[in-house]
Amino acid sequence: MAMLIPFAHFGHVLIDLPLFGGPVIFLALALMWSSRQERRRQRGRRGGPSSA
Repeated sequence: MAMLIPFAHFGHVLIDLPLFGGPVIFLALALMWSSRQERRRQRGRRGGPSSA
């Protein structure tokens, strides 16, 4: 006998995932970008290897 997977309310997941997951993903990406920018600024102040 084949196993049935209940997808009755899968449409709710498709709606809720971007609504609730979107801001979390956006904030995580913003935090990573900000951290990366700050590391680049710190490297510039210390006189690290120049890109010129």
